[in-house]
Amino acid sequence: MERLCSTDLAFRVLCAQDVPDHCTIARFRAECQDAFTGLFTQVLMIAGKAGLGHFETVAIDGTKIAANASIDANRGHE
Repeated sequence: MERLCSTDLAFRVLCAQDVPDHCTIARFRAECQDAFTGLFTQVLMIAGKAGLGHFETVAIDGTKIAANASIDANRGHE
């Protein structure tokens, strides 16, 4: 998102050419998580009423899975 705020025209307009730092974006997301949940629900309700999709079941998965895929694990020096 930080990169898009400096390269994508729509994002540049939305942030008024003031590119936020990735830490600022992460802090905003953490502090406003409840508001995003409500907003997401509202967007789904509007989309459903407008006939943009069928939303009988919506699942959000935030599962974190540990991986063993470091740079050194999958390539050699050559």
